[in-house]
Amino acid sequence: SRSSPSKYITIQKRTVTPRLETNVIHIYNLLSNINTKKATSTADYPSWITRNNAHLLAQPITHIVNEILSNSYFPALWKQSQRTLINKEKTPHKYKDMRPIALTFHLGKITERVISDLIKCDLPKMRNQYAYTKELSTTDDLVKFSSDISAGLDKTDTVTLQALLLDFSKAFDRMR
Repeated sequence: SRSSPSKYITIQKRTVTPRLETNVIHIYNLLSNINTKKATSTADYPSWITRNNAHLLAQPITHIVNEILSNSYFPALWKQSQRTLINKEKTPHKYKDMRPIALTFHLGKITERVISDLIKCDLPKMRNQYAYTKELSTTDDLVKFSSDISAGLDKTDTVTLQALLLDFSKAFDRMR
């Protein structure tokens, strides 16, 4: 016998990814707050032009940034950087006395900031993240760490306390 056609149509479910985009107000705020004292790539135009004309540039830059987000393509030129060294000490004698910095295009920095803000919106607030967190510092972490040790030692059933401390301060201090 022939198999009869199914009475039910199976509809394939499709996951719709929300479109990542920014708005003119966000871009305007970023453009009008550019720190013009920070150096940018020598191939870039002066950042004060962008800051002083944020009201004119916000709309087209918003369109460009939204295209970057929708196409998942970051312009190669905005990724390029000029590396230079600045002194940590007044008279440097060793490489450790210098700090490497990368001079990049300020519109690339703006786009990175938009992407960072979009990612941060979706991330849960981590309870134990102190470094690189707004309004918190590593000093706050040390205070909490000391408090946790004191609280652990005050408990009568505590046999031992363990801590693992790692220092990555020089792990990324390399020029390539």
